[in-house]
Amino acid sequence: MSTPKPRLVVRRGPNPDHVFLLQNDTTIVGREPINDVMFPDAEVSRRHCRIVHQKGEFFIEDLGSTNGSFVNGRRIYEITRLSSGDIIDFGETVRVVFEYLLPMSEEEQELANDPRLKGFREAAYANTGGSYKTIPPYSSQPQSVSPGQDAFSSLEPTAEELEAASGSFGLSRWQSWMIGGTLSLLFISMCLCGGLLLYLDSNYPDLLWGFLTQ
Repeated sequence: MSTPKPRLVVRRGPNPDHVFLLQNDTTIVGREPINDVMFPDAEVSRRHCRIVHQKGEFFIEDLGSTNGSFVNGRRIYEITRLSSGDIIDFGETVRVVFEYLLPMSEEEQELANDPRLKGFREAAYANTGGSYKTIPPYSSQPQSVSPGQDAFSSLEPTAEELEAASGSFGLSRWQSWMIGGTLSLLFISMCLCGGLLLYLDSNYPDLLWGFLTQ
């Protein structure tokens, strides 16, 4: 049976996407090299916090740091239990994600490297703020595949899907802004012209209608 491998994945700060495996019962995080996990950043205190493994669960405790420790956006002042996927901030410049995931089996690893799924994995992780570099070799919910079965056959597009995709129309963000700005300018111009015509009609009707009937 595979053993879960807890880790911290750096999302912001020194060495983005770097992975720290939590292999000890107590892991000290801080700025000094003597710590188990070191972040050479001014926002991180010399001994910032500790992560403790106890009875199959993980807990984080701030060690009186200057800039604070945050879990999912909230500053912690007491021992806090961690769940897989929790976002941990050290001050304002360093952010990590706590993950407690199962390693892939050999079959899952082979399927994960299938080139037909590469774009799907990258898009999924990009939409959630993740990174493709941190996907393998971990899987939160391993799936079994029958011998001889193509696990990705259901991902192949049908003829109807290909036809619908070829006829789809999409705009990038800057194109949408350009079209919206142009329509806004046209609307403002029409309002100004209408206001000018009303003003001339009320105060200088002879001038207005004389100009229009020339």
